[in-house]
Amino acid sequence: MAFASIGSLAGHRPSTIERAYELARSGSFAKVVHLRKRLKAEGYGDYRAQLSGVAISRVLQRLCSEAWDAKSTPPRPGNANDDDPEEVSPATKRAC
Repeated sequence: MAFASIGSLAGHRPSTIERAYELARSGSFAKVVHLRKRLKAEGYGDYRAQLSGVAISRVLQRLCSEAWDAKSTPPRPGNANDDDPEEVSPATKRAC
């Protein structure tokens, strides 16, 4: 799933927290520590203060882990329409 940059939608640079959420959802970071390094590199000097709370750290870590796992997991083989219950694979049709 692709996420549009909040800053590009609003025509301004996203806040530190908005950018942290964007980065966490991107699937590019397995851990928050790497996300924080990116924020620093992008010039978000207040990242330490903005992301110092336990709650936001947990949320960002969960988002990082989920997005990282989703990006790292290869697609499972099979019917391209696995999510469509109306679509039946040829193998299933033969078995019926």
